Amino acid sequence: MAFVGSSVFGGKDLGRVQKNVRIQSMGAYMVSPGIQIGKPKTQIGKPKTNIGGGSTSTEVEQQAKKQRPKPKYKTDADEIPMYKVILLGDEGYDEVHVTTQLMKIIPKFTSDEASRVYREAQNTGSSIVCVVNKEHAEFYAQQLRRQEIFVVVEEDK
Repeated sequence: MAFVGSSVFGGKDLGRVQKNVRIQSMGAYMVSPGIQIGKPKTQIGKPKTNIGGGSTSTEVEQQAKKQRPKPKYKTDADEIPMYKVILLGDEGYDEVHVTTQLMKIIPKFTSDEASRVYREAQNTGSSIVCVVNKEHAEFYAQQLRRQEIFVVVEEDK
């Protein structure tokens, strides 16, 4: 690479320019301690106000946000498959035990609702305890099975 004359480099020393070119051509840019790299583009504190009476940049941004149409958010609640926890009737059940465990394990159950589910399961053979997402249904079924209460989990259609 040949450098001709100092007028090309605006009066800079030719040796200094060649040294910078060699450093840059190696792929590594070396910064001397006197050179400042750059300042972050964020501002700390209050935004600057425009003395001329025009709107500030934050006001412009706020107006632009108001004019943008809000996106319609798609909820995942419509897509989550729900599962039924079904209590199976059994002659060996003790009503007090079953109703107590239903109230302990499933948070929304009251004593009246738990006894209604128990009686329905005993009379008809099965009763829907709750309809929840898969994780909750499996958890409730596991906890009830530990208490020797027979339940089945089925997908709600």
